[in-house]
Amino acid sequence: MAEEGKPATKRARSPSYPAVNLERALELAATFFKAERGNEAPIKTVLTKWGYSETSGGGLVALSALIKFGLLADQGTGTSRKVRLTPTARRILLDERPNSEERLRLIKEAALTPTIYRELWDKYGSELPSDENLRYHLRVERGFEENAAASVIRDYKHTLAFAKLLDADTISPSSEDKGGFDEGTEMVHEPRQPLPGSLKADQNRRRPIHLPLPGTDWATLEAPFPLTSEVWEHMMRVLEAMKPALIRSEKKILTQAAQDLVRKADEGGIPTYMSDGFERIAQENGIQVSDSMTPGELIDALRAKAQETGPIGEYSP
Repeated sequence: MAEEGKPATKRARSPSYPAVNLERALELAATFFKAERGNEAPIKTVLTKWGYSETSGGGLVALSALIKFGLLADQGTGTSRKVRLTPTARRILLDERPNSEERLRLIKEAALTPTIYRELWDKYGSELPSDENLRYHLRVERGFEENAAASVIRDYKHTLAFAKLLDADTISPSSEDKGGFDEGTEMVHEPRQPLPGSLKADQNRRRPIHLPLPGTDWATLEAPFPLTSEVWEHMMRVLEAMKPALIRSEKKILTQAAQDLVRKADEGGIPTYMSDGFERIAQENGIQVSDSMTPGELIDALRAKAQETGPIGEYSP
């Protein structure tokens, strides 16, 4: 509890990222297209078509991912907010030509539309380093929580493979992604670097500076040098603001029983009534149970709880 007269400290959150891979996002887009064709629809209608409840945390996360991939566009706010398929999504879904180069090109562009995916491509291209190296970059240099970093690595690699980018050298620049229902808030707005093959090349002369840490480890700072005093002071302020996300968190995630329950639900095994065991799982995970709560609502609450500590599907510490 915050001391009297002092504002409560806001919990640091991972930067925004799509919590489903592109292949799954296109499956959801196809379901939406089959139901609504080219028409827009309210958020609750879309979630229902995807099998989620109107307030499902998992549904909102999936919706956000489609916006980040540039497959959905939204307008309005609150209960009047609606979404529709983008021209890119429609062209991908309607292109049934075998080995269509146009469809593959659009899929590649969608794959690198999310900010974090674009940044990883700019940094590593198709030659990805080890998962340990990627995890270090995401956690230390970009401020991701551990579970969020694991989700980004898994879904990014899946997306590159699905878009056949692991053997590609070039890709056309794509548009900025939208925030939508963010899993977190971007702490730093960084300029987009051009993708390989784009007309504008990075003219900055960048080099890494290795900084010793206690023990035998090192930190690496990479930037265009030399820096001005103004840029240095700005960087120090940004690092201070990112400190909560860079410091190891002791937050607890879902209990094992809750993890097992959500996994069974994901496999299609949602029970029809609330048992004493369900109420115990809810209490162990800080979820208040009402007399009218259904098993499906409990599972949605557990999914939303998981989003506070890490992405759905990454429950283990």
